[in-house]
Amino acid sequence: MNENYSQKSDKEIIDLITANDGSDEEAAHYLIFKRYLPALRNTCYKIFKDYDYLADLQQNIYYTLKKDNWYYLRNYQGNATFGRWLSIIAQNDCLKEVKRRNKFTSCPIYKTNDSPDDGDIESSKYGTATYTASHDDYRKTLLIEAIRLLENEQWQLMIIKRLEGYQSAEIATLLKQWYKSQGVERNFTEQGVNKIFSEKIYPELRKIIDNLKKRYKW
Repeated sequence: MNENYSQKSDKEIIDLITANDGSDEEAAHYLIFKRYLPALRNTCYKIFKDYDYLADLQQNIYYTLKKDNWYYLRNYQGNATFGRWLSIIAQNDCLKEVKRRNKFTSCPIYKTNDSPDDGDIESSKYGTATYTASHDDYRKTLLIEAIRLLENEQWQLMIIKRLEGYQSAEIATLLKQWYKSQGVERNFTEQGVNKIFSEKIYPELRKIIDNLKKRYKW
């Protein structure tokens, strides 16, 4: 790999990738698989709590950016840093993977009172696996399952960023960038984000969690 790429800015490398009909794939590999590997590792770990999806994440981002002769790269305007822009694409891909993994998996049944050892997996009288968890694990699992069942990528992204400690103004900026990365112009404000949380996301989460409790008799 040409180590001279390390002396170039993101914009210079993007110009190399998109010039000459996108022939400089070596530059693209450097940008995604080397320069921004730490950022992608961080995004992957925040969502999955391990790095098992990292290789697939890098490949998916590479093919997403390469699609239609590097369409997204050609339309990157630098309104956000390239690292932040790439992280938003990575978050979107990871959320899709979470939904894919859980598509045919029902929420497990948690026992929270009579479990001698938290975290053990036992066989129930019905022959299904039962995971015994602490009360904190129980609440976290309810929340994670409820977020998955929202089936709204914008809301899922907003909740994840809130859990990571982002303020409403920061989430508004991320949402604008997230839509822009998909070729859509949308404006968000701090007040608008607060309204979405209070009037839409939180009531829907509470409703889903209540239904989960009734469905699985927690």
